[in-house]
Amino acid sequence: MPPTFPTAVPARAPAASSDSGLPVSTAALDKPEFYQALLDQATDLVAVLDADGNFRYSSPSCWRILGFSPDVLIGANAFTFIHPDDLQAVLAAFARALATSGEPITATFRFRHADKSWRVLETTGTNRLTDPVVHGIVINSRDVTDRVQAEADRNALRVREQESLAALLQMAEALVLLDNEAATEESVVSGTDAVAQHLVDLTRRALGCRRVTISALDHPTGPVRPVAFVGLTPEEEQTWRSGAPGTGLRDHITLAERNLLWSEGIVVLDASASPERALPFAAQTVLCALLRVGPRIVGVLSLDHGATPHYYAAEELALARAVASLAALVLERDRLLLERADAQAKELAMRETNRRMDAFLALASHELKTPLTTAGGNVQIAARRLESVIEGDNGQLANVMLLLARALRGIDRINMLVDDLLDISRIQADQLQPRHERYDLTVVVRDAVDEQRDLDPTRELSLTLPAEGIPTLGDPVRIGQVVLNYLTNALKYSPPEQPIEIGVQANGTQARVWVCDLGPGLAPTDQERVWERFHRVEGIMHQSGSRVGLGLGLYISKTIIEQHGGQVGVTSAPGEGATFWFTIPLVPHTPDRVS
Repeated sequence: MPPTFPTAVPARAPAASSDSGLPVSTAALDKPEFYQALLDQATDLVAVLDADGNFRYSSPSCWRILGFSPDVLIGANAFTFIHPDDLQAVLAAFARALATSGEPITATFRFRHADKSWRVLETTGTNRLTDPVVHGIVINSRDVTDRVQAEADRNALRVREQESLAALLQMAEALVLLDNEAATEESVVSGTDAVAQHLVDLTRRALGCRRVTISALDHPTGPVRPVAFVGLTPEEEQTWRSGAPGTGLRDHITLAERNLLWSEGIVVLDASASPERALPFAAQTVLCALLRVGPRIVGVLSLDHGATPHYYAAEELALARAVASLAALVLERDRLLLERADAQAKELAMRETNRRMDAFLALASHELKTPLTTAGGNVQIAARRLESVIEGDNGQLANVMLLLARALRGIDRINMLVDDLLDISRIQADQLQPRHERYDLTVVVRDAVDEQRDLDPTRELSLTLPAEGIPTLGDPVRIGQVVLNYLTNALKYSPPEQPIEIGVQANGTQARVWVCDLGPGLAPTDQERVWERFHRVEGIMHQSGSRVGLGLGLYISKTIIEQHGGQVGVTSAPGEGATFWFTIPLVPHTPDRVS
């Protein structure tokens, strides 16, 4: 039988009150049954252990706290219920309690529940038993499992937050360390793969999940390209990389989940609520997050905890979003670097092509110039000799003269083309250096117009010049070349019956020269490109004059004018003709010296 307590009551006990505040008679305090009732109503577990640790008494609260009825524990040894990791500490505390009379000894340990789980008990033990038959301690235990678990959860959360922050910082560092100074396709791909692999490794460490994968999407409805993974077995990796049925997100996501993913950017697929639902790699819960750069979707982040169902807390979802944002930047940087590497490769190839072309043009121009000069000289000599032997009206000699004249014009045109090629090679080699001398711009323009009038007297060329000359400083030959280029273009692309207007005007510190035609005009997109090397406007038909041209005249003209400190331009609209113009600085006025 369990002992009753206490065996003695003070002779002069103070007035007592019940829980309701009503006084309790001192007679009731003298009855052992009263104290037994108090023990039976105790919220905490109250027990008596003998010197060997066997239960001699246990309050009814034992059932609620430990799942055992009180009579089950009577006679049982308390130490057999203690967690092995806590047993030594409990034995030491028990020994101290036995050796110390009246001093409370506290201990916190895990006690096995009837359902085999462990409950954490916060216990105070006191040696207040003087009965020689029952010598032991009275213990009072409070179940603090929920409090300890909550504290452990808070500590784990703090640790997880610290790990997550550290992981995010390492992810950001990995992103920054992706070198883009000398990007090639191989270096970009290898660098991006390394950073993406670092991201999935850190994600698994921060979230404690089993598998993490990052896949790239070139288009939301296009194919998925594997980028990085962690936690897949070799068989799972092969399946994932192959894109076999059942491994992709589209094979498992419902319409509602897809809409949520597209709107929120993250969704958790749960197979535990539906036994017939199968997720990739037999996972119970899969978290999917979209990798977005602005409105564009560039990939998908996926992670799971294997066959164990998992509830994703708010901080885990936040971390997954952060990882998805970083991974999206990695993939976007991959795309941009590849595009830049491709552009750099094309630029290098274009530079090499241009270099080879310039070398060829220089060589070809010099090689062509010599026989052309010889051929032109011989034709000129033949023409002069024929003129000296022509007497009267001999039709055959006249025909020969006509043929020779045409040959000379053809040679002149070829000479012009070769000169253009030579100028291009000089420009590329930075050897097209104009002379600097004082000249009258109006004279240069008039000479160019007169030259064209002599070549084609049928064309109407209207020239507007100021009353006085316009002194300028530069290379009159090169400026005349620009005027001739403008004129030949206007004559070539405008109807023969339409006049060409040429004008020169001084305005402040600059002189302006323009050539206006009534040809087909230029679209806005072509008005900038006509100054490019070898550019010829599509869809504009040749009207008159020579058809020969390489698309170099305006490019050379622009270079010459810019070397003189001026500008070129065109004002035009489709079907309304075009006005090509250039400006060059005037010679500063120097006042006469007064003696």
